[in-house]
Amino acid sequence: MARVTKDPETRRKEFIAAARELFIEKGFDQTSVSDITDKVGMSHGSFFYYFKSKKGVMEEVINDNLTSWKDFMLDLVANEEMNALKKMQIIFTMTIKSRKAKQNINEFFQKEGNAVMYREHRKKSREIVVPLITQIVEQGVDEGIFNIEFPRETVEYVGYVVENLGDSLKATQSEEEYYRKIRALEIFLTRVAGIGENEFNLLEGKYR
Repeated sequence: MARVTKDPETRRKEFIAAARELFIEKGFDQTSVSDITDKVGMSHGSFFYYFKSKKGVMEEVINDNLTSWKDFMLDLVANEEMNALKKMQIIFTMTIKSRKAKQNINEFFQKEGNAVMYREHRKKSREIVVPLITQIVEQGVDEGIFNIEFPRETVEYVGYVVENLGDSLKATQSEEEYYRKIRALEIFLTRVAGIGENEFNLLEGKYR
């Protein structure tokens, strides 16, 4: 039987998929290049044709995880029919609604051996998100909606708060505590943005 030869992009994706599964199962530190090549059924030489190191394939795993969020953000930034306040409200509402998925991601990164991946994921996420949200904030300043003197720096500071939102909401013990945390976030954001206190509406109907 003739050997099936796969195109380079298909093979590269197989290595990435195998690495992702092993990182989830064993942790980044505990996964070797040999583990990855054995799973794919290829040689070390094939692996190093596509990636310089294990860290290289880790970066690709992270990039794949962030691709859908980046595409969504790019579409949102490019939307000329929506004002900046509405765009920001969508971003924060989605962040809150996706807290369960974020908890799962956080639990994965907190697994022993994944500290390196955790730091790299946060770094890559900031590299994608900060410039795009800064564009939205600058749009809001131009529209006269936001009163922010230093858009990028403000976005960076707020980002540190939002990065820990999933862990904070996970720790809630009651609906009342959940309400208080989201309401506090609303007030914080409105004051940072320099808009009216009730302009950000992040709470679902039952909490209003």
